[in-house]
Amino acid sequence: MKARLLAWLRRNAKNCALVAAAVVLGVASGFVTRLVTGNLETRPATAGAQAIAAASANCPTGFGALRSLATANPPNVSALTELLNCENSAGDRAGALSTASTLLKDQAPTQDLIIAAQTFAAWGDGAGVRKALAGAIGSAGSPSADMEVASYAASSGLSEVAAEALRRVPVSLRFFQWNEFRGEVAVQDGDPSSAQKYFNRAAQLAPAELKARVLQEEGDGFFNLGMFASALAAYMRAMTGASNEARVSLMSRIANMYEAEGNESAAELWYGRAIAADPALSASLPDRLSQIRVLISLGNQRRASTDIRALLRSRGLPSNAILQLHAFELGTHP
Repeated sequence: MKARLLAWLRRNAKNCALVAAAVVLGVASGFVTRLVTGNLETRPATAGAQAIAAASANCPTGFGALRSLATANPPNVSALTELLNCENSAGDRAGALSTASTLLKDQAPTQDLIIAAQTFAAWGDGAGVRKALAGAIGSAGSPSADMEVASYAASSGLSEVAAEALRRVPVSLRFFQWNEFRGEVAVQDGDPSSAQKYFNRAAQLAPAELKARVLQEEGDGFFNLGMFASALAAYMRAMTGASNEARVSLMSRIANMYEAEGNESAAELWYGRAIAADPALSASLPDRLSQIRVLISLGNQRRASTDIRALLRSRGLPSNAILQLHAFELGTHP
């Protein structure tokens, strides 16, 4: 979808009558990324969420346990959404449409309703798309959520629904999203000077809680262009005023950047900082694994072995992490 949006923008950039529609579409690329990559890890860590994640592991072929969780009384919205993903992956049209309809009845959060709308669209149910998006407008409750609804409605050709959602979004936020999108387009085009101009303008227009996100996206853009010094500058600017969760993400990005650059000592340092800022195993596991990999590359076998053994003693470690740790262990003991 992101490629289609970029192509659409380029075709219509000179048509003033379509600029408003382009503004509506501005958030879509970032939203689609969040939608595609979003999963239960972004939800509150509860015992129910863990059970849903475990039941989802057999997707798309064996999800009876997930269906049981989804159809409890009252229905579990998180489980319903995961079940919907499984049914779509399995090509189960009847099941997917039924689950999507259940989400509409249960007043699901905005993101889940947009997933339902995508399901209806994938299976050719236009009325379902319109109904899901109309419900999402009612459940949004925030400008950014309304913008997400407007973006998907516009990309689906539902201009009336998009306009209704967009009317709820303050004008300043619309232009913030527009500049953010132009920055992403400039990165795609390999134009770093324009990317920096538009991302900086977006950061100036963004609400306080979104400034760090814009600067992080600017850093990601420079990282993808191989401009590590500019990426680091953007990441460091994003640190100012960012939440602890955002700071941890930024530290991980800086560590990844240094590792890509071949500066493994700096990478190890920043992975360590990210782990120290959020030591909970569920949050820090990717950074811990990356740090061990870097330690092995640096030849620090003793510390790598100590960290591997400590992690293997942890409870609830995912099987793929255990396999990776054993592979690391073989590497530390030739």
